[in-house]
Amino acid sequence: MERNSVIMPQRFILYKLMFRQMKAHQVIHLVFVPEDKKNELAPSLAGQFVMIHVLDETGVEVRAKPYSLYNHNADGAIAIGFKIEGEFTQRLSALRPGDRIGVSGPFGIFTLEKIHHAALIMLAGGIGIVPLLSMIQSAALNHLQNPITLFYCNHVARDIAYYDELELLKTQHAQIAMHFLVSAPSRAPQKDVSQGRISWEFMKERVPLKEDALYYICGSERFMEHTLGFLLKNGVSKKSIKKEVFT
Repeated sequence: MERNSVIMPQRFILYKLMFRQMKAHQVIHLVFVPEDKKNELAPSLAGQFVMIHVLDETGVEVRAKPYSLYNHNADGAIAIGFKIEGEFTQRLSALRPGDRIGVSGPFGIFTLEKIHHAALIMLAGGIGIVPLLSMIQSAALNHLQNPITLFYCNHVARDIAYYDELELLKTQHAQIAMHFLVSAPSRAPQKDVSQGRISWEFMKERVPLKEDALYYICGSERFMEHTLGFLLKNGVSKKSIKKEVFT
């Protein structure tokens, strides 16, 4: 998902598309590998983002936008996930295996704090799940013992991206809990999906909201305004909140 207020870098590394898969309605997952294995991105931290540079037929940059990394493997492969909406994402979604793009980065400070035993409470809106899922995967891989609770909010159930990956993490790691919410009423609600908007009361009924908890929030400006509003209203300190606004 693209972000705002980011300066476009002037240099990039060539990558080519290796794999593509739909992860929800209008949400696509793309995996790229470096064209030259001797020239790849520097290591990244979970939650960081890269600039994706779309190229023309001659390899000249047409446009660039930032996207969160879903993951960045040791072999140099990177993956991103985004919702198809707008000209740039339509162009990215039209890429086929072997097509080239430019990539620069990684960038960003929206990363996991290494604070032992503090509860991590994550609130994701829509495709804002990508950097948070990256953090949860990293925490599981590195055997982080902090309890993690994710509240993932969407309009309807078909918008829930990476559902299988999230469910697998939940079942394999006892310290990870997840709650799915949709704001639109459904005639056939899913068993594990609640209906309504995220609120302090909803969260408090499902997880202890301790004073030393850390909150990670990622979503649209409207989602951020809503969640930040009730967190601050209920006494959560600004220094306990890490956030990333998606546009």
